[in-house]
Amino acid sequence: GKNEKEIKNGPLSGMVIAFTGEFEDYQKDEIIEICMQLGADCPKSLTKKCNLLIQGSFVMDHFKRRLETPIQETTKSREAMERKISILPHD
Repeated sequence: GKNEKEIKNGPLSGMVIAFTGEFEDYQKDEIIEICMQLGADCPKSLTKKCNLLIQGSFVMDHFKRRLETPIQETTKSREAMERKISILPHD
């Protein structure tokens, strides 16, 4: 349909963006939704095609307690560093 074509030409088309951690102002799902509307592909894990990882400002531990995350502290961010994928902090 017509919409698919628009998405292919979105500002983020060609970007494959993974997310890690939690975000202050938005649910991760909302951010993913927005990025996809702008044409990005947002796999749940860090796939071979990923070219960007966006890191939230904190993570939740098993007890739903909030832990501030220094950048490069999640499994995905370490993997991204090894693979030389750009990491954007949440702001």
